[in-house]
Amino acid sequence: MNLSFHRRLVLVCALLLCWACIGAYGLQCYACLQQISHAACNRMAPENCTGQDENACYTQVERYLHTGKKITKGCSNTVRCQKGQSLNHDCDRPPRKCTYCCVGNLCNRSNGQQRALSHGVLFTTGVALTTVFYLTITSGLDV
Repeated sequence: MNLSFHRRLVLVCALLLCWACIGAYGLQCYACLQQISHAACNRMAPENCTGQDENACYTQVERYLHTGKKITKGCSNTVRCQKGQSLNHDCDRPPRKCTYCCVGNLCNRSNGQQRALSHGVLFTTGVALTTVFYLTITSGLDV
């Protein structure tokens, strides 16, 4: 299983490409202001979290007695978001304002539950693809 220099170089480049693709775009969160549903928020363009301390996504649900609920989403700081989340009490009864935090691209699809692919899943997929590529080139097949 002696790989030529060229094949080793290709393998290293493939690994670096997987790593770069995963982290190149930074964090993205669904973003909206006082929409009536999660679906309405999620139809809007995601926000690129560009602030130095924006490392989390949040969803804030405000419930009102006569007008229903209003949903706001966006980028946040983990500490600030978790501080808001710690104040959540009896979120299903109006009038209430509750905050939900999550970390990962587009993780705030609903009440902060991570339904989007996380960096860990993307990294694992990249490693699996690189392994398949490695096995292909070490078996002597042309790629």
